[in-house]
Parts: sequence; C-alpha cells; structure tokens
Amino acid sequence: MVIEINIENLEHIKKYKEVLTLYKDVMEDMSEYFKNNKKLSGKMLEEMQDLASKETLFDHDLYFDDAVKSDVLMDALFFRNYKKFTSLVDIFLKENKYKNEPDKKSMLEALTNSKTELFRIVKTDKDNGYVYLENVNTKKSITIIDIAMSNSLSCLNTTNKKLFLFSRVFYFNDTPYLTDMKLTFSSDNKMLKGFLDKIKKKKISNLGILFNLCIIYDKSDDVEATISNV
Repeated sequence: MVIEINIENLEHIKKYKEVLTLYKDVMEDMSEYFKNNKKLSGKMLEEMQDLASKETLFDHDLYFDDAVKSDVLMDALFFRNYKKFTSLVDIFLKENKYKNEPDKKSMLEALTNSKTELFRIVKTDKDNGYVYLENVNTKKSITIIDIAMSNSLSCLNTTNKKLFLFSRVFYFNDTPYLTDMKLTFSSDNKMLKGFLDKIKKKKISNLGILFNLCIIYDKSDDVEATISNV
C-alpha cells in the first residue's frame, strides 16, 4: 500500500507559506506606495533608466515586457543594488512605516539585508518542496523551500541538464528564502560564461549584474533555460 503525503500538511511548508504571505504583504505595500506617489516613482524610474544605460555592457535595449523581467525591474527599484540610488526598502526604513507592525518590520529588515546571488541548482525534492543550491562563487550550499520550483525542475534529478539560478536571498528567522526575481540559464550559455569572465576583470555594481543578466536571459534561445512559470 502506497501512502501519499499531502505536502501542504508538512510543518515546514506551513511555516514557509506564512513567511511567503508576510513577504508578499510587504512587497504589496511597497508597490502601492510606489504607484500612489507619482512624482517619486517618476523620479526613480528616470534615475533607473539612466543607470541602466551606464551599467549594461551589451549593446541591447532592455524592455521589462514580461512577468520575469518585470520582477527584475522591481528588484532594481525596491532593493539595495546601487549605493547612490535610494531604494524603496530604504524609504520604508527611513519613514519607519512599520513601527506598529513588528512582523512586517522584521520582514522589511530581512529584505533590507538581502543579496542577489548566482547559484548552481544541484537537485530538487518535490515531495518536500526543497531546492538545493550552491553559490557559483563561494561554493556555499543552501537549501530553500519553493514548491513550484521543486516541481518544475524535478527533471534535473534524472538528466544531465544543469542550470544556473540568479535570485535574491533573504533570511527570516535564520531560514533562507528567495524573492520573486528568478532568472535561470543553461550552464553552457555562452553569453553568461563570457559575462562571468568579464566581471572577474572589470568591477561592476550589483545593479549592473542584475541588468546584464536580464539581457542575457532576454537573448537566450534556450527555452529550458527559463522558469518563467515558477
């Protein structure tokens, strides 16, 4: 007799969904703030457009015209990617938006300290919602919970296909989570290899890395290199 376990009933999945809900609430607050403050949002977008033209290494126009690339633009505006750019997390911290909401304040602080990283996807465990990652530069391994990704990429466990994942990691109660911004690439992507070699010699900002990887993602012909539905 085969006993099937409903993944939704697992304790770590319940905790993951609670954190995910809190994350989405804070992101929605920042999104609404951005939309409702037309003068501020216009200024931020203008600054970001100028920075994008300076930070990109490829002769390629960047359009945020789908869900995945929209998440890249949101990352650029919401998080700390460039020292001279005031992000939305900085604005929310400065204005003490969550002084009476301790859970949201904790999440905001976690997002403030988040970092973008490039990972190799080692394997997935769809029965428990786990995705095992290894930082390409430091070789440090982390395990994150992502039900959709663990399902959609479960084929990696039985094939030789290797993927890289670029995403933003934040820690909440000492547990790593990923934001919505996720770009994946085949490990044999020539543009990606060339870019990684180039930034070993040329210093580039986090924002530059973000936008250049978005261009590489945009120009990729490998359908399997994206997880836009995750």
